[in-house]
Amino acid sequence: MKSNGMKATSKPAPSVRHSILLVEDDPYVAKFIKKRLSAEGFEVIERSNGEEALEVLNAGTVPDLILSDLQMPEVDGFGLLEAIRNLEHVSHVPILILSGTGTVAERVTCLEQGAADYLSKPIDGAELAARVRMHLRNTAELRQLRKEARFDPLTGCLNRRGTIEALQREIDRCHRSKSPMSVMLIDADRFKAINDTFGHAAGDVVLMEIATTLKECLRMTDVIGRLGGDEFVIALPGVAEPLATQIKHRLRERVGKTVVPGSEHAVSISIGLVVDDQARYSLPQLFELSDAAMYSDKRRRRHTLPLLKVVAAEEPILEILT
Repeated sequence: MKSNGMKATSKPAPSVRHSILLVEDDPYVAKFIKKRLSAEGFEVIERSNGEEALEVLNAGTVPDLILSDLQMPEVDGFGLLEAIRNLEHVSHVPILILSGTGTVAERVTCLEQGAADYLSKPIDGAELAARVRMHLRNTAELRQLRKEARFDPLTGCLNRRGTIEALQREIDRCHRSKSPMSVMLIDADRFKAINDTFGHAAGDVVLMEIATTLKECLRMTDVIGRLGGDEFVIALPGVAEPLATQIKHRLRERVGKTVVPGSEHAVSISIGLVVDDQARYSLPQLFELSDAAMYSDKRRRRHTLPLLKVVAAEEPILEILT
């Protein structure tokens, strides 16, 4: 076989295989788009109208991007845009609309109804692929920004804002299903004394150890957040007595196996537990009740805690942090 002097190169597939929900009733257009996007390394889920696409989404599928024709039987592109706005688990997914009409009024309406972009037919394969990559990149950057805005960089737990949002979602869900909810407010005992005696680096280690222990003891579906300073909050959806109290004792016991760096002092925590077994409390009420229970627990245990005692640290605390 003769060579044309040009070295054949293949475009590398994305390191992460993104999924795209393609909604197109014209089989020839759908075949062209699917072939082009598959060549780019994307996984394409194909449906022929908005009704079929909503069946996929309602089943729990979360594509990275939705590419939809505008004029379709059953549920058209406008109907799909409206329905997706009410589906919380896919409301963040970018939607690109395809249309053979291409009027200004139509484009404006699509964008106003939540479409991320609008492409006129006939579709140019290179432009389509470029726009898909652009929106996937923008979505990834936005997701990272949202993560940074909702997570505590020291402990990896939800920060105050993320915790309140997550707690409200779980409370609403428990209220709708009439299922119990247990909330624990956790405070590190004598944390100011730890910072003053052993330094803030030691205090940071204590907070990280507490967060790690909480995550290891709880389910993936439980909410774990740092409200600020040495205060953590845990929400246990669907958990009532006596399991909630058992979990409380287990958390205290496991955290107590951690030692403050540079000391012989075991880390201890005070826990305020509230069990809403009738799904009747609001978020402010749960915070108020768990806060009162936590301070009651702290007062009760105050005189049983050992004195802080400094010993030679085996390794520099800054090395532990890094």
